[in-house]
Amino acid sequence: MDPHQVYRIRIVKMITLSFFLICCYHSLLVVSSDTPPGKKDGAALTIVQNEEEDGEVSVEEIGNGHSEQEPMEVFYPTKDWKMVKQGQAVPQGLHVRLNIETGERQAKLMEGDDGFKYMKSGERQGMVFTEKSQFTRDELKKALKDFKAMDKSEEEEYSKKAEEVKKKFRSYKELKEDFIKLNMDIKTDGEIVTEMVKQLNNSDLATKDKLRVLSELEYLLHQIDNAVLFSDLGGLELAVKSLNDTDSNIKAEATMVLGSALQSNPKVQILALQTDAMQIFLSMITTESSVAHRSKALFALSSLIRHFPIAQKKFLDFGGLTALASLFQEPGLEKLQVKAVTLLNDLLQEQEFFKVITNLNDPKQKEKLRQYEEIHLKAALQEKGFCDFLPPLLHMPEHDSREKVLQAMRTMASPCSSSFQKARPFLLHLQEEYQKLAEEEVNEDFKYFTNMFISIKAVILSLTFKEEL
Repeated sequence: MDPHQVYRIRIVKMITLSFFLICCYHSLLVVSSDTPPGKKDGAALTIVQNEEEDGEVSVEEIGNGHSEQEPMEVFYPTKDWKMVKQGQAVPQGLHVRLNIETGERQAKLMEGDDGFKYMKSGERQGMVFTEKSQFTRDELKKALKDFKAMDKSEEEEYSKKAEEVKKKFRSYKELKEDFIKLNMDIKTDGEIVTEMVKQLNNSDLATKDKLRVLSELEYLLHQIDNAVLFSDLGGLELAVKSLNDTDSNIKAEATMVLGSALQSNPKVQILALQTDAMQIFLSMITTESSVAHRSKALFALSSLIRHFPIAQKKFLDFGGLTALASLFQEPGLEKLQVKAVTLLNDLLQEQEFFKVITNLNDPKQKEKLRQYEEIHLKAALQEKGFCDFLPPLLHMPEHDSREKVLQAMRTMASPCSSSFQKARPFLLHLQEEYQKLAEEEVNEDFKYFTNMFISIKAVILSLTFKEEL
């Protein structure tokens, strides 16, 4: 054979072999691309309900009968050529070359590809989940075989529990209906006060119901607007009328209602002064057997006359100081006596303060100042013996009571100096006591005992000054 022919035959064989190998390689790439890593084509799992085994679930495999224990390893490309190991799945979109002599495959990223879609982050890498997020057929078959459907007894138990939950909690519809009813039943304070006045005006109202109404009114009438409405509706007259009730509890509750309505409420104070409420309060203070009822009457009297000079003048005219002085004639009323002293001291300081702040260019303030000047309270207190009532109250053990008595003694120091001189030894004793307590105080912001010590010292100094004069 001609050597040239032999050479041509060899060249044809080489070309044919190369073409065959290239075709085989491309076929391999197609199979790798169409089949996800870790999965073989042509096989499937089917769940079959086994009616004979009481809810047991069995699994059958349909396909070529091959089981797979491990998923295929995925090839992660870089910008440089990297060898593809046997069994690795090569993702699409890579530049791949084949070494014909060794049979090794190499792959790398295409030009301009950053490889982000192939990157691995935790269990995620590009479009493929790795690690143990893939399961083999045998693992799935085992898991499905362990699964059992809920039997009838379990269904009944579940339904029973669901019914119990429904009984414990109301539905949204029921809650919504209740909320609507609640909104419909809500009344304003004004509506409640109006309803209470109507009930109070009912002569057939039982005693227990009347007590309930009065108790609720006492709470509501602390609001000024409610108290004004109560008065406008005629409630004030009804409450004053209840002061004459034969039931002492009704009288006591009515007293508290009036005290609440009168507190810092000039309009109601003016209307109450036109009734005989003050005389009834003074009578209760002197004649009531219950200390609690006396205390309530003193509270109502205080609410009526504070910041109301015309009422204070009537208080003196009606023998108010005589009524309060009667409290100091009975033993065991020390706390009530301190309350009376506190009220009188507040009235004295109220007068002095208003004289300081009065704007004489204001006609209303000028008129009010004139009304205060007509009240000679200090002289009346001295005349009724209150200078002698104060010092014994210093023997009370409560610091609060002593503080209030000392404040009154400082206010009354001028007209009562001779009476207070008798208490000088005990005042010196108290000064020493509170000096020690003041030295032990650690709270810099609230020096209670220090202030007590200062008050005692001020009273002693005022007595010394008067004595020198």
